Amino acid sequence: MRSLKDRQDNGYEETETKFHVIDRNTGEELKIKYQAKKPFFFFHHVNAYEENGHIIIDVHAFPNPDVMDKYFLKSVRAGKLDGACQAIFTRFVLPLKVDGKAGGNLVTLKDTKATAIKDESGIIFLTPETKGEPGYESPTINYSMFNTKKYRYVYGSGTFDTGKFANSLLKLDIVTEEIKVWKETSTMFPSELVYVPKPGSTEEDDGLLLAVVLDVGDNSRDFVMVMDAKTFKELGRAYIPRSIKLPPSVHGRFRMD
Repeated sequence: MRSLKDRQDNGYEETETKFHVIDRNTGEELKIKYQAKKPFFFFHHVNAYEENGHIIIDVHAFPNPDVMDKYFLKSVRAGKLDGACQAIFTRFVLPLKVDGKAGGNLVTLKDTKATAIKDESGIIFLTPETKGEPGYESPTINYSMFNTKKYRYVYGSGTFDTGKFANSLLKLDIVTEEIKVWKETSTMFPSELVYVPKPGSTEEDDGLLLAVVLDVGDNSRDFVMVMDAKTFKELGRAYIPRSIKLPPSVHGRFRMD
């Protein structure tokens, strides 16, 4: 069995990135063959939903798997977490009606630049559109209310990466592509954001965001920060005692008891 690293080092450019669509009612895979025009690599799905005969799939895509090199121990110990390979919000649109002629764009949605072109063999080649700017990861949405539904806002973290969103948290408006950023000092490393909807709310960003922030500065304390999801402003923080240093986290969850 070949590892991902093997594929990365040997012909990644020829890799085929395919999309398999399964009917949730029957458990059967659709016979339509979807394939990205160019290969890509990703860790996280953002969301997916159906709209007017199309499946919209949003991921945080890297141009290649070079990001894996940053997390080898030799790179981490040398502090080589450079921003050469960074993820960006990437949207693929998969048309479910594919009986059009070869060579034409099968995407009929008006609010997307993504395309789906059928070739002579019947394969649907997908070219995505991107939103915002690269440089952050761990995308979060108002999952409890908007998972598998059309949505507008994505929240992310610069984690330990370098670049424009280093030591930052951000909110991306998918429609306008406006980005709101929280950043305080270069010694602070915020975690993935966790969305907590306001009880009874109907608006997508009517809620709170929670983040664990590690602060490696002298005489500093780690803390849990609470933010207003709509304004993306800090509301308060709960400090951890100096005697306790929190380890970096990957994912989090809020539980109401």
